Amino acid sequence: MPIIKIAIIGSGKISEKYIAVIKKFKNLKISAIVSKREKNCKKKAKNFRIPFYSTSIDYMMKTISPDIVIVCVTPSSTIKVCHKIFKYNCLTLIEKPIGLNLTEAKKIVNMAKFYNRNSFVALNRRFYSSTALLEKKILKFKKSKRVVHIIDQENTINAKKNGHDRETIKNWMFANSVHLIDYFKILCRGNIKNIRTKNYKIGKKQQFKLSIINFSSGDIGIYQAYWNRIASWHVSVSSANSFFYLSPIETLYEKKFNGKILRYNNTNVDKKFKPGFYLMIKNLIKQYKFGKSNLITLQKNLDTVKLIEKIYLKNYEK
Repeated sequence: MPIIKIAIIGSGKISEKYIAVIKKFKNLKISAIVSKREKNCKKKAKNFRIPFYSTSIDYMMKTISPDIVIVCVTPSSTIKVCHKIFKYNCLTLIEKPIGLNLTEAKKIVNMAKFYNRNSFVALNRRFYSSTALLEKKILKFKKSKRVVHIIDQENTINAKKNGHDRETIKNWMFANSVHLIDYFKILCRGNIKNIRTKNYKIGKKQQFKLSIINFSSGDIGIYQAYWNRIASWHVSVSSANSFFYLSPIETLYEKKFNGKILRYNNTNVDKKFKPGFYLMIKNLIKQYKFGKSNLITLQKNLDTVKLIEKIYLKNYEK
């Protein structure tokens, strides 16, 4: 099988997670790593035996001509990198978020269309073994209306301490809440009929958001978000004669009517690597070879970005 050349743009911690998985596939080769921070880039290239490193995307693309490019840069840099990378003919996998708001997300989608590029979003939670098993379990209750309850916790104070820039923090719901809100697109059926949202100030720099989302299928989405206040991420699905929850998101539990709780084991690859990454890279290979996979397109991801916009920036009623 021909070797597939991969280039990674970005030298942060997430790039190491990709490198660890990619090195397990014999037909994949990390041919280059690019970062605006030359010191970090050079160090990663040396530590992981990557033959080429550069601070220039254009120079790398012209020199290496990779088959696949994985973009894992800071949220505020994504649109700039996409503008450069879409000029070249390659398959791209882009770390979420795709833009810091709906306007940027649309620009990135339009850029990909303009250059006719095959580009996908790295929504790795869609590839968790826990998520896949949950989807399989609730399919048994096709006719039952679902109540999907998501609890989100976001901390912009810590985000600032961790070095995120002002624009990213300002749009933190797009930058980080996408991890949770995307579950409504995974688990709820039909189109959104209306969204009712209430916001509460509950302390200094602390807020609580409650949104009720009604779908045309009869499914109901409940979104609770705690800002700068202690809480934990949680996803649950109530269906006929069944109740499932992810808490932490990486692990699936089922609660029976008799009160008994079953815990389902994760796959070995989700234990060994960053959860979801192994299956996501397998789908990336499938997309490259056959033009079909379960990866999420930029256009499909736009639906999730629009939902974030509706929850956070406007009360929406169709």
